[in-house]
Formats: sequence, C-alpha cells, structure tokens
Amino acid sequence: INAEYGREIWATDLSPASISLEDTTLSVPTKVAVVFGREAEGCSKEILEAADRRVYLPLHGFAESLNISVAAALIIQRLLHICPEAKGDLTSQEKEKLRIEWCGGESKGREAEGDDSEMEAMTTTTTTTTTT
Repeated sequence: INAEYGREIWATDLSPASISLEDTTLSVPTKVAVVFGREAEGCSKEILEAADRRVYLPLHGFAESLNISVAAALIIQRLLHICPEAKGDLTSQEKEKLRIEWCGGESKGREAEGDDSEMEAMTTTTTTTTTT
C-alpha cells in the first residue's frame, strides 16, 4: 500500500522500536499518513507491521497518557513544526470546494475576510493523517 500511493505510513506506538517525535534528526517525508490507534489498545498488529516508521510523542510532567484527540492534535502540530512546508498550498478556490464538500454548504465569508487558517489546519489534518 505504501508504494502504491507514494507515501510513507507512520504508526503511533509506545514500544521501544518507536522513534520520538522530539528526535532532532527526524525528517518528515513529502507524503505521510499517520495512523492513530485506539485509546486503549493502540494500533493493530497489522498496522504496526505495515508501517514504515513507528513514532511517539514523549510526555513530560505528571501526565501518563493523552486522550486520542489531544494526542492526534499534538502530533500533527509537532509534525508541522518539524516540516512547516507540509501546511499545504491549496488555492482559495480549492479550500472553498473542500468546505462545501465537507460541510454540505457554502462557507460564511471566511475567504472574503481573508482568514483561512482554520481551513489550512483542517486540510493539513486531512491530508497528512489517517485514523483507525
């Protein structure tokens, strides 16, 4: 599947085989799909075996675990920090088309106001991650 779609698959995993997203030598490929497992079990054995890389986000302080939505948001933010060019280059028209497809109607003037940061975040999340 990786070669078929021309992207790397990264799976979140807490095993010793995983690479920290704080590793300063880590580089993000041009196309990457990040798979987040279930909160209790993590990624399936099949996903872990198919993944090109296993990654994790170290926790600091008193937290021992994160809710899946929080973990996904922090990992995506970290990937964008490592690779800012991954934010995408959709035109305003392409963003508007996606808004209509996703929301089932026209947007309420965000493009006209020049504030498309929310759409950039949504687009980045959608194009760089896959959840299970």
